[in-house]
Amino acid sequence: MNQVILMGRVTKDLEMKLTSAGKEMLRFSLAVEENKEKTNFIDVVVFGNSAKYLFDYLKSKGRVAITGTLQNNNYEKNGIKIYSYNVVADKVKIIDFKEKQNEQIENPFNQRFAEDYIRY
Repeated sequence: MNQVILMGRVTKDLEMKLTSAGKEMLRFSLAVEENKEKTNFIDVVVFGNSAKYLFDYLKSKGRVAITGTLQNNNYEKNGIKIYSYNVVADKVKIIDFKEKQNEQIENPFNQRFAEDYIRY
């Protein structure tokens, strides 16, 4: 079974791109506190309508809960084998929404997972 469940803070600005097939892809890094002394930084990727939704509503340093799968991305750079991992999220729950003109946006989805409302 390959299932990942994480909760943490977005640590850098969201990066939206289009895949070669024209599908939206959103990347961000998630800081997940293991204990008081250690924090893990996990790269997260979201595709499709969920990527567009999150780009509009998720803020940098905002908290999210995600479920997804772990994916490895091994490649070679300058003759050196690079091993990296990221989480491909299939559900993302926004805990801290973007603010609009110094007012907190009311959660239009009652803190449910984005995927409960957005279908591919």
